[in-house]
Amino acid sequence: MSTTASGENEAWVKNKPQAKDNGDVPPMKYNQGKGIFGRRTTLEKILIGVLAPVLIILVIVVVILIVSSSPDKKDDPPGPGQSANVTTPIKSAVKSPFALPDYVTYQDLEICITKDCINAASRIDRNIDYSVSPCDDLYQFACGGWMKKNAIPEDLQSYSKFGILIKQVDVVLRNLLQEEHKPNDLECMKKAKDLYASCLETDTIEERGDQVLKDMLLQELGGWPLTDKTWDPNKFDMVDTLIKLNKVGEYPIIFFYVGLDSKDSSRRVLTMDQPRFGMPGQKYYQVPRDDKMLKAYEELIAGVATLLGLANPVSAAQDISDIVEFEMLLANISVPDEQRRDSNDLYNPMTLEEVHRDYSTVFDWKRYVMTLLQLPGVQVLDVTQDERIVNRAPLYFDRLTDVILKTPKRTVANYMIWGAVQNLISTQGEEYAELLRKYRKVA
Repeated sequence: MSTTASGENEAWVKNKPQAKDNGDVPPMKYNQGKGIFGRRTTLEKILIGVLAPVLIILVIVVVILIVSSSPDKKDDPPGPGQSANVTTPIKSAVKSPFALPDYVTYQDLEICITKDCINAASRIDRNIDYSVSPCDDLYQFACGGWMKKNAIPEDLQSYSKFGILIKQVDVVLRNLLQEEHKPNDLECMKKAKDLYASCLETDTIEERGDQVLKDMLLQELGGWPLTDKTWDPNKFDMVDTLIKLNKVGEYPIIFFYVGLDSKDSSRRVLTMDQPRFGMPGQKYYQVPRDDKMLKAYEELIAGVATLLGLANPVSAAQDISDIVEFEMLLANISVPDEQRRDSNDLYNPMTLEEVHRDYSTVFDWKRYVMTLLQLPGVQVLDVTQDERIVNRAPLYFDRLTDVILKTPKRTVANYMIWGAVQNLISTQGEEYAELLRKYRKVA
């Protein structure tokens, strides 16, 4: 068979028509090698070598597009202790090639991964109680972990993150105030350091006792009825007493000050407002008269007055009860904080003449304002009846007149002076400090 086939091929080649040598296209030369590439011309091999890599790249691109365009299989949200599947950074404030980006993406969300964000997320995670469903008890779910890890200190009635932050700030301030004077210290900083140092001189404080406070009550404030046997209600003047208290930084019954005009920050304006009270907030006064908070407050007043020397131990209990009840009345005619969040409601401009006309039944506003603004160190001499005053608590001042009219002068005076005494308790030595600690365990 081999010989026959070979003969047939030779006969076919001999009989095949030959191309004319006329300068036309030369006859095609066939490679007689075996395999796919063996039967290809040189030109075909070159084309295959060029197109093959291009084809491979196109296939890869198509596969990637198909995969990326297919519906995402949403991952389940990471559970407690699990980390999210973090992918490509989308925003970065990297200052070092070794630093992490500020943000990454996760399921099309921007996630902050700075140190502060991570610490904040960690605190939230630690505070959550995962044993409770938020649908059943959202408060326990959100705060249960924190309550389990933080017991209320024995000397406090409540404890919160704000209390912790306040303590942290106190530590920073204490460290600053304990530093020695520096050449570049501002004058106010030097005075603050000196004042702080004087507070640490406990031996001097104990030796001095409360004589400075007693002298202030008698000589600067006109006496405290609770401790002054010579106090005369006929000589009591509410305007004069309030001005004396304002001079030492106390503002009972009426909070009057100079502040920025909320409608024009380039100007300052006289401002009248409801005062702050001896207990932390209005809710402490909206309780039954025998509430433990009110009783603790009465005990604090009684203890301080006893140390200063009661004028009449027999009537002292009634005087103290009257002080607390008068303060309750003032607190209850004031506007709650939650109703004072709209600055427009607090902006009620009036002239001095209008204030005097509307609120001077029991209090001479003209004399009060004029006298206050002409004190040494103030001396604003160009005040007229058209002077603008912003009234931040019209409802309180509308109600105040009736309360003052119904209250004896002795009670009003006792309450006003008590405000100054209360703010000075912590500077009067260990006996006073112990009274304050006892009160704060309840309050």
